[in-house]
Amino acid sequence: MAYATLPALPFELWGCISSYLSNSDIKNLRLSCVQFRNASILRIDRVFLSANPLNVQVFRCIAGHDKFRHGVTEIVWDEARLARGPHGFNESAEGNENFSDEDEPRNTREWAQEYGSYPQEQILEQHEFEDGCPKWFKHACEANLALLRQRRGRDVDRPDHIERREQVFAQPTLSERWKYYRHLLGQQKDVLADNSDVYAFLHGVKQFPALKRVTITPSAHGHIFTPLYPTPMIRAFPNGFNYPIPRGWLNGPVEPPVAYH
Repeated sequence: MAYATLPALPFELWGCISSYLSNSDIKNLRLSCVQFRNASILRIDRVFLSANPLNVQVFRCIAGHDKFRHGVTEIVWDEARLARGPHGFNESAEGNENFSDEDEPRNTREWAQEYGSYPQEQILEQHEFEDGCPKWFKHACEANLALLRQRRGRDVDRPDHIERREQVFAQPTLSERWKYYRHLLGQQKDVLADNSDVYAFLHGVKQFPALKRVTITPSAHGHIFTPLYPTPMIRAFPNGFNYPIPRGWLNGPVEPPVAYH
């Protein structure tokens, strides 16, 4: 079909065509000409919140849009927190925030002293730098790739497998990933400090007249390169960004071993 005849298609037919397209494809189509912009409507029925300023910003933009806010039926609130240290010692319901990032080195040392010499040495060793990042960060990235291979198993080369393989090849260096991850940690800390995600939620509840459901999940990040919910924060990651996947409160607390009598 010639390009000149496409804008002349009935709106009903455009609605049928666009129903098979993703929102990203519809966005590109809308940029091509005025007719396509009027005929292809974005489907925004779900919005995302988390302790990340980009997610909060996009949430508020949709909540303030005269057209898009009326189609929102679900709010997905990602409750997981980006880890500031290695998993497995004392993961709290707040997403492993008992570990410190590089801005608070003393807290890690003081916390480690509470659990005796062996855990203390092990924790402090995990915070030592190797290849431009802490060891725990490097180990988490390596574990992600091992799990990726395990989940693929002997499956055939489906398009999603090929896409994830390209992401693996596109990984930035460990030091670059750690630098970006630290930036995310700083943003997370700021949002938690000013409760901007909470205020955005309270605003959005009033702005979405068709809202039916609020989903609170610790699993939005899913597995590496396969998020359960592609939030604006996750979509903005650099190509091939491999990072410790936050798991949140479903892991439950892991206390140091004790003897029972």
